[in-house]
Amino acid sequence: MAATESFGQIPLQWRIGLFQGEGGSNAVITVGFPAEEVKLDGISASQIEIFGRLESADDPSRAYSVSALHPVAETVPLQQVGDREYRLYLVRGELVPGTYRVSLGVRVGDRAGSFEDRIQVPDFRGEDLKIAGPILAERLDGRSPSEAEPALSVPGVRLLPKLVPVFREGEDFGFYFQVYHAQPEAGDGRVHLELSYTVAIRQNGLFLPLGKPVLLSDSSSSSHAYVFPFKGWAIGEYLLTVTATDRVSENVGTASTFFLIR
Repeated sequence: MAATESFGQIPLQWRIGLFQGEGGSNAVITVGFPAEEVKLDGISASQIEIFGRLESADDPSRAYSVSALHPVAETVPLQQVGDREYRLYLVRGELVPGTYRVSLGVRVGDRAGSFEDRIQVPDFRGEDLKIAGPILAERLDGRSPSEAEPALSVPGVRLLPKLVPVFREGEDFGFYFQVYHAQPEAGDGRVHLELSYTVAIRQNGLFLPLGKPVLLSDSSSSSHAYVFPFKGWAIGEYLLTVTATDRVSENVGTASTFFLIR
C-alpha cells in the first residue's frame, strides 16, 4: 500500500507494511525523499524532521502523532527511484484494526513536503489462516539490524522495501510475507504449511500466469522471503500471488500485490 502524491516543495514517496502485533497490527511506514534535498544553497541542513498524524476514521478520539528528528549525518538506507536517489526513514507503530486517515510530512530547513491518504489496517487475530504481505523488496537477508549499516527490519529479516513497485529487467526481485494461525500437529508439535507463489502478466486486460506455481512443501516457518533476478522478463504489469495451506487445519490463505517492469 503506498501513495506518491505529495504537497509542498519536497517530493515524497511512501509505502506501508502491516503485520500482526500483540495488541493490534504493527504498521511499518517507509518514507523517502530525494537525497539532494538535504542541501540548501550548497549548505547542508543540520536535521530532518518527520512529523504527522494517523487518525482513526471510525473513532476520531483514537489518534497517533508522529514527531521525530534525525541528524542529516545519520547513515540511512538509500534507494534509486527513477533517476533520483532517495533517503529512507522508518515510522513504526501499533494500530487498532480499522480505517485511518494518514498525514505525514518531512521538513528539511525551510523546505517541507507532505502526503495524505487513507489506509485500511487489517485484523490479523482469530483462527483463520492469514497472510501479511507480500512486501516487495529491493534487498533482503537474514542478518540482524545491528549488523553492518542501519536497516529496515521485520521479524527475522532485514529488508529494503521498494518505495515504488517498479523494477528493471536484470534487477533482483524480492518479496516477504508472514503466515499466521497455522495449527501445530498433535504428534510432532510443529506446523505443516504448503506454500506457493505465482506471477502473472497483464495481457488484453487479463492476468495470465507465467509458468507453473513455485512450491515449498511442509514448511514450519511463519516468515518467508524470496529473491531472484529478473532475466528475460517483458516490460509490463504483473501480479504476484502467494498462497499458504495449513495441512493440519486445511485452512487456506492468499494475498497478492502488483508491480511493474519498465
